[in-house]
Amino acid sequence: MKKKNQHFVPRSYINRFAIDGKISVFFKNDGKILSNQVSENYAAERYYYDANSSIELKTLLKETINITPIVEQFINWENLQLIEHYFCNSENDIKKLFEEIEEDPDQIVLEQNIARVAIFLHDMAYRNPSYRNEIAGINNATLNAIRKMNLSTAQRKYGEEHFGAEQARKQQLHAITNTESVLKTYKRLFEEYHLFFATAESGACFLISDDPAAGIRYNMPEICFPISPKHALLFRKPNIVSPLSGTEIPTNSRINLSIGSVIRHNLFQFCFASRYVFGDIHNLNQMKLLWESSMR
Repeated sequence: MKKKNQHFVPRSYINRFAIDGKISVFFKNDGKILSNQVSENYAAERYYYDANSSIELKTLLKETINITPIVEQFINWENLQLIEHYFCNSENDIKKLFEEIEEDPDQIVLEQNIARVAIFLHDMAYRNPSYRNEIAGINNATLNAIRKMNLSTAQRKYGEEHFGAEQARKQQLHAITNTESVLKTYKRLFEEYHLFFATAESGACFLISDDPAAGIRYNMPEICFPISPKHALLFRKPNIVSPLSGTEIPTNSRINLSIGSVIRHNLFQFCFASRYVFGDIHNLNQMKLLWESSMR
């Protein structure tokens, strides 16, 4: 059975910020906040990850097959929702991983967990519609410039085939299926940053947007990825002084974040959000006031 509603932020992840299975949601476009919502209704688009054909699917997975040929025998090339099914199957694994990390924060230094975290964060950063829209914007600008040039028919055809919204879709799907892209994210996160298990100071809670890992795409000096209202994975570039980074001193692999730092990271989530911010009703209301005052 084909799945229409495909989530780009996993429901199991959003639900980590729910109370009794219900979430509160800030609507960025009109400033509304609704409580008692279900994650099923948010951060999803129709047929978002579907491949157009088995040929396109084989092209997307070509590098992965080259690296690990044995994988090919398990792939149904007629399943054009293969990418969506992969993400659905991986949700329980990452849910379990975050539960294990919260129970024992030292788990984040284990090599197998570092790999699992890197894969998930890469997916979260690049499966998002914001990333597809960024590519589409660049492609469309390039295509418009090409159309104004005095080019041959063959050159124009090349431009039409390699730029535009449809090509942006293919580029995004390639980014989330290509092993090399994942390895680049892994290398950047764990060579350029120090990783800490962060705890929010009493009274502060983390919020997440519908683009919670945007900081990875923008290579920010400090990236805070919440895994629950009170805990987050904090990536901080060493030896960099920046107003975007906190000043708290870690103890080994753990760090306590002040209320001010949590607010700063929540404001980033408001900035990154395309449409929604999720969390508890109290903190959403408080952050909404700060967000609106910062936009005046």
